[in-house]
This record gives sequence, structure tokens and C-alpha cells, in this order.
Amino acid sequence: MPLLRLAGLVASMPSWITLIINQDELELSPPPVRGSISNRPWATWWARLTKPSRTAEAPAGTTDDYLPMTNWKLLVKGNVVMDQPRHVVLVDTFNHLAHHRGQLTVYLRSTTSRCPRLYGPSADDQQLA
Repeated sequence: MPLLRLAGLVASMPSWITLIINQDELELSPPPVRGSISNRPWATWWARLTKPSRTAEAPAGTTDDYLPMTNWKLLVKGNVVMDQPRHVVLVDTFNHLAHHRGQLTVYLRSTTSRCPRLYGPSADDQQLA
């Protein structure tokens, strides 16, 4: 995956939490080649990377039963490819985010850039925690 697309994906994934909680399904269809993610200009990606996340607001409207007792569906061209309880989809989303953040740190290291703190100090931090 190209670096810019990966960075945009990592930046936008926290917004998926709101989507999973507030919508019952998501329809995915292949984007047209002309408007595909890899062809978006840098300004579009920068706007996504710097936009504040509003995911903290999403869980406020839920109940203890809502996440495990309601399903969420992923569709591709009208075909259901996933139909699982919302809490399972949320856990998978967090794992998916961790995976892609790991990929992003590999990209950064391969360009001799410093890796940011993810869960605490990184090996690139000069100061000890």
C-alpha cells in the first residue's frame, strides 16, 4: 500500500467507530479509477489527517445490550460479506488499526524517520520514560 494511502487510512480509522455504532451497515463498491484513493491530491489527505476525531461522542447513545445484541453488516455491491455483532466488529476494527499503525511505523523506519509514541515511549525517544 502506498505510504500516503496508508497514512490516510490510519488517520481515518477512528471514525469507523462512530459509523459502526450509528449505522446498521456499510455498502462498499470499488471506487472509480479516476477518483480512487491513490489518485487523491495531497491536500485531500492532509485534511483527513488533521481533522479532529469525534469518536468519543459515539458511545454516549449506546446501552449495555446494544453492542452485543445488534448486528452490523458490510456489503459489497449489495452482497453481505460480513454480518456480526457490533462489539465483535469494534474489536476487529481496533485490531485492524493496530495492524496498519504497525505497517506505518515500518514505513517510517525504512525512511530513517523517527517513529512516534504509540503506546508509550518509542525506541526513537531520547528520554527514558
